[in-house]
Amino acid sequence: MTQPPFKFGRGPNVGKRFAMPEPTRELLHQLYYTDGAWTEKETVHYLTLDYANTLIEEGVLGVQDTDMGRMVQLLARGRASIYHTVDNAASLSAQLDQAYLRLCIKQKGWEVYTLSFPKLRQSM
Repeated sequence: MTQPPFKFGRGPNVGKRFAMPEPTRELLHQLYYTDGAWTEKETVHYLTLDYANTLIEEGVLGVQDTDMGRMVQLLARGRASIYHTVDNAASLSAQLDQAYLRLCIKQKGWEVYTLSFPKLRQSM
């Protein structure tokens, strides 16, 4: 499988807010709080390749090589843009752990269907 050509690196404006439409803010909130990190395929599905690369170039998102493949995570500039703060942030490692758990559960045919009370149910 050919990997999408995501760019690596962090933009020069790490602490500055990046203007984005509300639907993008909601997706990135999902990325940070629910999903932890996205695979490249998930990223392209939610954002399109061009827009994802723009967010990576601006330092809103970052790309991490892992044993699961390349994963896309919300960086400090993304948190500043969405939440207007970078304080009390989850570590990038914790976000990858969350994504790994989510992807393992998905691969087994299960899904988490609530955040406030994490019950599991088998997908039909």
